[in-house]
Amino acid sequence: VGALYLGLKYSSLEEQLLVQILKARGLPAMTKTGETGRMGTLVKMRILPEMLHWQWTRKVSRTLNPVFNETFIVPGFVHNKLRECTAHFVVLDFDHIQDNVYVIGEVFMPLSELRANRLEKIVKRVNPLSF
Repeated sequence: VGALYLGLKYSSLEEQLLVQILKARGLPAMTKTGETGRMGTLVKMRILPEMLHWQWTRKVSRTLNPVFNETFIVPGFVHNKLRECTAHFVVLDFDHIQDNVYVIGEVFMPLSELRANRLEKIVKRVNPLSF
């Protein structure tokens, strides 16, 4: 269902997680006209299992290949949480005229795969919602 381009870095010195939501590519059209929604596509990010630190990107209108280039910081993130937490990204599409929200798909990124103090550039497939 497309791909999500991310950057993630855990800083052990600052005890924080840096999350970059860079862009998405090849998202499916969610309307009959072949566009995504009238208002646009955005990504919701949270840290599981505690559902910590909800963040939203800005909306990018009318494209199947949105560019976000947004960076979020999760402060107070201690190193031992890396092995038990997962970053969860949900790609959403909004149709403002009909007031509908469409879930395009989701991405899970286990934080145990990160190496401390190194920015990891990651491309993950956007999968249909798992529930």
